[in-house]
Order: sequence, then C-alpha cells, then structure tokens
Amino acid sequence: MAEIDRAFLRDLPLFRGLSEAELYGVSRVMSERRCLADGLLFGAGDPGDGAYIVHTGTLRAELTLPDKTTRSVARFGPGSVVGEVCLVADERRGLAVRALGEATVYVIDRAGFDGLRRVDHDGAYKIIRNIALTLCDRLRDTNVRIGEQWHGRENVPTAELSAGLRDATPRDIFSRLRRLLGRQ
Repeated sequence: MAEIDRAFLRDLPLFRGLSEAELYGVSRVMSERRCLADGLLFGAGDPGDGAYIVHTGTLRAELTLPDKTTRSVARFGPGSVVGEVCLVADERRGLAVRALGEATVYVIDRAGFDGLRRVDHDGAYKIIRNIALTLCDRLRDTNVRIGEQWHGRENVPTAELSAGLRDATPRDIFSRLRRLLGRQ
C-alpha cells in the first residue's frame, strides 16, 4: 500500500486547522485508489460510503438525463474532495463520477472515519466543521447561479437541483451534526 502524502493533504480546506498528529491520524484511515481512464469511481444511486480526495488526474461528475444520455456537470482536479457529505450522512450518490484519464484518489471510508471520531474527537470535529463550511460555500454559489437563471442569463448551466432531495431543514442538518459529535 502506498504512503499517503500528508504534505499534499495539509494545504487542503478539508484539513484546515488540523495539527500534525491529527493529520497523521486521518492519513492512517485513508487508502489510495488508482483509477483507469474513463473508469467509474462510483455511480449515481450507489451507497455513499465515504469521501474521495483527488491526488493526481481529473475526475468528472455526470448527470444522467431522462433520455439516458449523460452530461458532464463538474470537474475535479488535484486537491478536490468528492462526496465528503457521505462522511457524516447516510446518503446515496446523486451523480456518477469517473476519471477523465488515469487518476489517483485518497479514500476516507465512513467506517474508518467513525473509528477516528471515537479515537480523535478533536481532529474529526475539525473535519466536520470544514465540511460544513464547504457546504455553506456551495450553497451560496448555487443560490447565485439560481438567481442568475431566474433573471434570464443563458450562460448558466442548468441542473435538476431537487432530484432525490428529501425534506430537510437546517435544523435537521445541525441535529445530525450534534448527534455525530456526541453533543446531543
């Protein structure tokens, strides 16, 4: 098994604020996965069993349309994190993700992360906080895109934003985080 590049991880937003010992603990629950060109990392509807960090190469997220064609909706290069919500929530994958060329990803599976949470509560809490901040940024960006679409700008890509979403309020999300952190 290859050694996880902690120097690479140290600068990623997901690991912001972690001490060297905490980062070492996280790297011990990671594995490396190599993806072949056009290889599927996971499919839409697959169980969300963890997060993937792009180390080398590029990944593409695909939305399958009703006519069974696919549309590329996002690209993820080195340092990008894909599926981090699955570390804190039992969700199915909403999109398929595949490698554009050969790629290497670091995998944090939910079971490993749950074990880390029991051993290193502070490090896991910092990662959960960083996930929440990332999601807030994405929500803000999505709101901007929706506003641009609403006002008739044609250059904004459309997506079925409500597909597969359950009725969840912010209170539900914060309740999940409190439960996860053992503070409820």
